[in-house]
Amino acid sequence: MSADPQPDPYDEINVDLVAKIDRYGYTMIVVGTGECSVPGCTCQPEPYPYAYSLGLIDHDHPELVTFGVPLSHVNTLARPVYEAAAAGRALPIGRQHRHQLEGGPTISLVPVPELWVRRDPGRIGGWLDVYSASRARLPSFVQICWSDVNGALPWEPGCDPDVAALQPILADDPLRYPRPPRNSARHRRRRR
Repeated sequence: MSADPQPDPYDEINVDLVAKIDRYGYTMIVVGTGECSVPGCTCQPEPYPYAYSLGLIDHDHPELVTFGVPLSHVNTLARPVYEAAAAGRALPIGRQHRHQLEGGPTISLVPVPELWVRRDPGRIGGWLDVYSASRARLPSFVQICWSDVNGALPWEPGCDPDVAALQPILADDPLRYPRPPRNSARHRRRRR
């Protein structure tokens, strides 16, 4: 007698991701916080936890990535960007553009070099799981950079050094952040 096959947790995760995109228009994947959804995983927090979006590409907008934002606040930054894109009035991209979020920080959308994704596509593993069959190429990204309590962005004089340290600017160094996953065996299993 053979045991019933165990469901693939990645299939369940992908179904959940697609359902969130269908319901909310986009979703955010949080990486490196040490909170892993894979049963039995013992992920440890990374020095630069980050989050990236799935679904903005469906609105002809680059996907989003942001660093140093707690899971409970990721959508505070991403939702206004999504809503503007979905309404056909995407927020201007570039360090020179500042966007004050209602009840939140000032943000800037900084283009992310293609090299960030090409060097390690595993950085956006959830995006690849959901979209790779229907998309011929990797998406472009913009980084949501957020200000300190005084409204200074990480590259501006007077920005709180702790705030700046939480969010490496990928346009300045697309290779180093975040580091490749330490638990590479788990990620290899997922890509099969």
